Amino acid sequence: MLTIEQLRWLASPEGAAERRAAAVGAALPQKLLLSLRRRLSPWQAAAVAEIIDLQQRAAPRFAQADGMLFTRQGLEQASGVGTAEWRAAQMPRDALVYDLCCGIGGDAMALARRGPVVAIDRDPAAAFCAAHNLALSASGRTTPVAVADVGCLRGSPDAFVLDPARRRDGLRLRDPEEWSPPLSFVHELTERWPSGAVKVSPAIRDDVLEVLGGRVEFVSEGRECKEAAVWFGAVGPEALRSAVVLPAGVRLSRDLGLGPADVTDLQAWLMEPDPAVIRAGLLPELCALVSGALIDHEIAYVTVEAPVATPFGRWHRVLGHSTLRPKKIAQELARLGLHAVAVKRRGAPVEPEQLMRDLPRTGGRPAVVVATRLQGRLIAIICGEGEQEPGASAA
Repeated sequence: MLTIEQLRWLASPEGAAERRAAAVGAALPQKLLLSLRRRLSPWQAAAVAEIIDLQQRAAPRFAQADGMLFTRQGLEQASGVGTAEWRAAQMPRDALVYDLCCGIGGDAMALARRGPVVAIDRDPAAAFCAAHNLALSASGRTTPVAVADVGCLRGSPDAFVLDPARRRDGLRLRDPEEWSPPLSFVHELTERWPSGAVKVSPAIRDDVLEVLGGRVEFVSEGRECKEAAVWFGAVGPEALRSAVVLPAGVRLSRDLGLGPADVTDLQAWLMEPDPAVIRAGLLPELCALVSGALIDHEIAYVTVEAPVATPFGRWHRVLGHSTLRPKKIAQELARLGLHAVAVKRRGAPVEPEQLMRDLPRTGGRPAVVVATRLQGRLIAIICGEGEQEPGASAA
């Protein structure tokens, strides 16, 4: 783990030069460390090797990763640019926002491009990284960074963002009361400052969210449910539950006037809803949006006869189906002139790898086998390979 002394040296002209030189070589970590030890002290060599590793890990999330500083725990919890920018956009422009438990400054950088922000973290190493990274961002403003315990803060921000530490020693903490600060601190915080957002794990239990109150939004990017935020007061979405899909930047909100989604027989198209839509419990809203229905009350697949383009799910053309038995599936694939390239499972007691071994994998066009349930019955649905746009050819 990088110490505050190592981070200060890495930010110095000498340390920055060593970082740039090491990044050019792109050697394997052990070889890089051995090379660095020929000209640097052990603690300096370890610092450069560690920060190069963290910068490489951060590159998919931060365009400026090669110039940024990180702690390992801070990077593990940091929001990527897309989710941070989305959250910052929910805050009124030029409103003063406190970024509490700011970590390495992912949210603070996005907030600073929108308006004034104060970044706070009780970890001096994390706060040092945040200050360094904020200086790199193109916000055009100076952002104060304070080392402080968020429970002792005063002031009058217009809104806040709180990102409790949800890891310890590299391990995720499942109990929200073990977070730092514990999730119950939110009640005290919102009494002091009514408007803000609290970042939580998307896997957090629904009963915990009910106790917490607020309005919950799940955010996906690249077909992965990345984050959840609980919004309070005058900022954020109006609906009690919503799902956001990035980079499209679109939101699906709960409609309290809708009942459960209908269930129907398999039709010409099958949709995999976006993970944020599923986690937010918005399948009825999605079905209403695309004029579709579920294939089973407990299975998150939507089917329609005539699909419409939407960022909230991926369409697959249905080519055939059979009972969920390898021999029957193979016969149906052969009849259709297809071979299996993948098996997807949802609600079916099969192992995709084992089923793939029992299916033809050559000859004809490629197809995906979906092992699932249709109105309570196990079924294998055979679909065209990959995502297909409505109106695309089946050939």
